[in-house]
Amino acid sequence: MSNLIYNRILFVLMFTSLVFTRIPPLNFPIQISKISIFLLFILIVLRNAFQKNNNINGEIKITLIYFFIRSFSVINTVEIVPFVLSFQTFITGYLGFFIGLMLCNEKYRNKIINVYFFAFVLSTCINIGLELLFLSGNNAYLPFIKENFAQLIQANIERGRPYISFFNELSVPILLYWIIQKRNYAPIYPNLRKAFPYILLVTLIILALLSNWRIRIVLYIFCFFSLFLLIKKIDIGKTIRVFLFIFIIGVSVFILYPYASNIQYVSGRFFSDINIPEAISDPTNLLTSRSVLIKKALDVGLAYPITGVGFDHFYNFFHKSRAIAIHNDSLSNEVFHSPHNLLLTNFVESGFPGLILISLLLFIYMSDDYKSLKNFKEYDLKVVLIVQFWGIVIYSMVHPTDSKEFLYLFFFIRGLLASYKLSYEKTK
Repeated sequence: MSNLIYNRILFVLMFTSLVFTRIPPLNFPIQISKISIFLLFILIVLRNAFQKNNNINGEIKITLIYFFIRSFSVINTVEIVPFVLSFQTFITGYLGFFIGLMLCNEKYRNKIINVYFFAFVLSTCINIGLELLFLSGNNAYLPFIKENFAQLIQANIERGRPYISFFNELSVPILLYWIIQKRNYAPIYPNLRKAFPYILLVTLIILALLSNWRIRIVLYIFCFFSLFLLIKKIDIGKTIRVFLFIFIIGVSVFILYPYASNIQYVSGRFFSDINIPEAISDPTNLLTSRSVLIKKALDVGLAYPITGVGFDHFYNFFHKSRAIAIHNDSLSNEVFHSPHNLLLTNFVESGFPGLILISLLLFIYMSDDYKSLKNFKEYDLKVVLIVQFWGIVIYSMVHPTDSKEFLYLFFFIRGLLASYKLSYEKTK
């Protein structure tokens, strides 16, 4: 097999794995995203197995140790099937680190990252199309989505909170990068090329407001201002004016949207009070309800400090101590199956070793990114990846971290960034 054909296969698999990881899982007997990820990993390992490259730095070693520590949590597992399914998802996401690290060599790095950008925006467009169907009341596509995910979508629609992906807003730094670089990435019509990023930016803020998810508003604002503040020689006044223009359009559409649409005002959810009667019928709807999850997560983690309770076992311990557990509510199960925090999830599932290692990794990431941002070149692709990654971390502090999309993006982006570091260390 020629090197050209081999590289094209790798690019196709990378593109496929990213798109199918980000869109809702299709109701197929096989999962295209997982197959693409495993094939991609095997091909990359085979390619690198014959190369003399034994440069394993501290970050890679800690990442490997982290995997083994997370695996040991099987010791206290009560229900083996949920553990195996969650562990399988974790492995799929975890492989993303080594895919990003080994795939993104110095020769093809910019091309690989640009393909990643295009795949990310394309999958965002698909998710946007599905959300627009939600808002129009058309649910004809649900039979084509895996049953458990379709049930979760339907449950959130009934609460007036359309849900497909929490990471669509991470397209914002990519779109801004394209605008700054004057890149033309419109999918079909040439006359829309310049307008395409602006249209998508406006669409994202409108859907974020209509979705009634706080985190989507936070991620949009974080990504928008972070990229502009980090890139040099950008007019801050102009940046604020552009943002206000986009935001005003979004708010205008939000206000004009029919009240009968069952969409609640997201602003009210930022300041909800625990005494609101709604807390009884929907305890997940309050910001302060997170304190219940935090307290219980600490209790469970301290009860199993060495190995934790294992993947997907927090709910087993949570609902037993809850006076108003809802055993037959799939949404309640979904919400309370996780502490909604990356650090606490590792503490609950893997004890103090898991908590220490994920904290150490985040510290290393923060240190590396700080050094990178002090010395990056103008309009470096790396700054877009850094903004995306810390947007994911912000999400992980208040939401579940066991989805395939979260895990793969978290580790894949970190692998891409680690490839920069590895290349630098080789030249020293």
